[in-house]
Amino acid sequence: MLLGYAFMYNPIWFVVALWRRKTKVGMKPAYMQIVGMIGLTQNIRRTTGWALRMMFGRITRVTEPPRGPIPVHTVAGEPAPHGHVFVTVQSQSKTRIRLPVAG
Repeated sequence: MLLGYAFMYNPIWFVVALWRRKTKVGMKPAYMQIVGMIGLTQNIRRTTGWALRMMFGRITRVTEPPRGPIPVHTVAGEPAPHGHVFVTVQSQSKTRIRLPVAG
């Protein structure tokens, strides 16, 4: 994705946009090239650390999904059940399938 952005927002296209038209409206593509190049540098800066952590970081496995910091309650005011919840889905072939949903 970053390569696609780098293809669109680069100094070569900026020079081409400057070379084409010299009117106020004709300069908008050149201005957008500047905005895009600034955004691309910010995106590369922020994505690089994440990509390195994904490549070389330790994998920690957990046995259950993390609980949120905000307590969830039912309408009656009781704590929400976080056990297994089953949802019945009717498919187009009129057969019913029970799917487990994390709760």
